[in-house]
This record gives sequence, structure tokens and C-alpha cells, in this order.
Amino acid sequence: MKRFLYLSCFLLFLGFGQTAFASNDLQSLIDESPAGATIYLENKSYDGPIMITKPITLIGKEKTSIQSESIGVQVVEAANVHLQSLQFDVLKTAIELKNVKKSTITNVAIDNSNEGIRMFNAENIHVNGIMIKGKSGHFATKKNGIGVYDSRDIEITGTNIENVQDGLYIENTMDIFAQKNIIKSGRYGIHLMYSDDITLTENEISKNVTGLMVMMVDGITITHNQIQKQNELNSNGLFLYDVKNATVAKNELAENTVASILQNVQISKITNNLFCINGTAIQATKASEVVVTNNTFMGNILTARSDSTGFHLTGNSYDDYDGKDYDGDGIGDTPYTAVKSFGQWMVRKPVYQYFIESPSVVMLNLMDQQGNNSAPVVLVDTKPKLFQSSIKLKFKLHVPQLILGLICLIFIVVVGRKLS
Repeated sequence: MKRFLYLSCFLLFLGFGQTAFASNDLQSLIDESPAGATIYLENKSYDGPIMITKPITLIGKEKTSIQSESIGVQVVEAANVHLQSLQFDVLKTAIELKNVKKSTITNVAIDNSNEGIRMFNAENIHVNGIMIKGKSGHFATKKNGIGVYDSRDIEITGTNIENVQDGLYIENTMDIFAQKNIIKSGRYGIHLMYSDDITLTENEISKNVTGLMVMMVDGITITHNQIQKQNELNSNGLFLYDVKNATVAKNELAENTVASILQNVQISKITNNLFCINGTAIQATKASEVVVTNNTFMGNILTARSDSTGFHLTGNSYDDYDGKDYDGDGIGDTPYTAVKSFGQWMVRKPVYQYFIESPSVVMLNLMDQQGNNSAPVVLVDTKPKLFQSSIKLKFKLHVPQLILGLICLIFIVVVGRKLS
């Protein structure tokens, strides 16, 4: 009777238990575990490739790794698959998802692989806390950090991606949310094509050829991002090509060769951004429906240049605006003209920068202003805000330093009196 009871309990555990501990053969353990099981992996390396075709959770430890000469983990035709706390040492692709729904990839490190994560026909996928560092060499010889194709409802947050071709490559995908990602040292930081309903917020994009490349997109919001130091030859921070209904707001675009390029952009708004220390702040072609308002332009070689259609400049602050505000409403009484001959020459010939503020350049800028007042031109802000350069000082009482200072002061006073 006891033997039967023990056997029954053992079979019950095998058939219906929700927790399993990994053996040496991870694929066998996955195959033998019931749908919905949680497998806790050990602090060791497992051989791949691993195939998952059912709901399951893999949870690793600090030194749990999967090694493979091809794909690390492949998930196919499954839902509710969760990969957590894993490291990958693979030659090709670390994780691949095909026809997968309602799944997560969390706290994963991928080092020296040709490709990090790619997904096809995926839906409701959350990727968080991923570290991807590509192999050495030119980015043309590599693939992407995270590639998403023909998918929808994709959330990518808290990743750190460097030294790949494109940090995030997203094609033909709907409903994308990317937040607090750090992407650097690649071709494109974020590359979007044929995708709609996109939100990019609080990302740090730096030292790529192009920070954000957005092509053939309808509906995108780009807010609170730092887009900096895309400053090699022909580099730019933000490139919008054939884009409709874009909102670019409250971003910092600094130290880029060209901060933003707009080509064939419709019904879009660029507002409340800081354009700082760029070669050219905004360069536009076929962007007459773009409104640029309430931005701050500071330390740029050239504020803007465009084709003959221009775009709408209104209510921005410019550090090179020398107009007056006689009625005190904060709005300049004379228009600001963004086009300057010397600035355009300097963009083409960077060596000209050594002549900034020389008497001849000052005279040329004055001639531009006089000429522009007498002829119709594009890129004129009729309501420029007066530029205010200020430093906010914050007072903070540091109690330990205050006490130490008082003790020293008392000591000096006492010693001084005794010596006198």
C-alpha cells in the first residue's frame, strides 16, 4: 500500500507539477515538462539550439548560459513563453520568435553574437533589461541587436545595445513602444520602416551614423529622447523620410553633424526641443506641412536650410537673434531669418568655422538680413522669442559639512584668542 502511495505521488508530481529543475539535457527537460511549467536552471552552461513549442518559463541564475554554433533558443507557434535571467554565447542568433504571442524576454545578456533577438509574426511581446554587445568589426558585417518583422504590440524597454548594425530594426509592425533604451556605436540606433503607431521615449541614442531613421511611417511620437554625438561625416541625429503625423517633442539633439533631416514629411510638428551645438539644426526637403514651434536653438552653425517650399517656423528661441522687444511681451518685434549665407558655406566647408564673428562674416550676416527684408524668403519666424541664457543655482544644505565648518571656525577663534 505504501509503495502504491509513493508511486502515485511521484507520478502526480511528474504529470501536474508546475516547477522543474534543469538536468544536463535542457531540450529533453523542456520536452518532458508539461505546458505552463517553470524550469529553474543551474549556474552552468547548456548546449543549444533549444526549441520551444509550448507555454513554458525558463529562469536562469547569475551564470546560466546557453551555448550554440547557430541559434540559441527558438520559439515557434507558442504563447506564454517567458525567458528570464539567461546569458547567450552563440555564433548566429541568440533568440528567435516565430508566430509567438503573449511572451516576455527579461534580463538577458547577449555577447559577441552575430544577431541578438529577432521575431516574425509576433504579438504582445515585452522585451526588458536586455544587454546586447556585438562582435568587433565594421557594422556592415553584422546584423541587428533586436529585429522585429510583421508583428504588432511590441514593447522594448531598458535595453543596452552597442556595436551592432542597427540597434532596433522594426519593419512592417504596428503598435511599438520603446522606452529607456541606450543604443550606440552602430549604423542606425533605431531603424523603422513601413510601421505605424510608434512611441519612442526617454531613449539615449549616441555615436551612430544616424540616431533615428524613420521611413514610410504614419503615426509616430518621439519624446524626451537624448540624441547626441552622431557627428561623423554625413551623420545625423533624426532622419524622417516619407513620414506622416509625426510629433517630435521635448528631445535634446546635441553635437550632431545634422540634428534632423526631413524629407517628404506631412502634417507633423516639432516642438519644445533643444537643438544644441549641431552643424545644422534642421534640414528639410518637401516639408511644407511641418510646424516647428517653441524650440530652443543654441550654438548651432546653421539653424535651418530647406528647398523653396520651406517649413513653418514660429515662436522659437534663437541665440543669434538680435531683435528687440519694445513692448515687453517676450516676442521679438522683428522677424528672425534662419537662412544665412555664411552658415550654408560653413556646412559645406567646415574649415570656414575659423572665421566666425570676423568682421567680414558679421557684415555678410547684416547684408543677409537687409536682403531678406526686401525679398520674400522661406524659413522666417515672425514671432521669435527672446533667447534667455541663464544658470539655475540650487541651494542645498549639507549638514555634515556645516558642522565640520563650525567646529573649524570655533577652533580657529579659540586658538587665535590664546595666541593673542
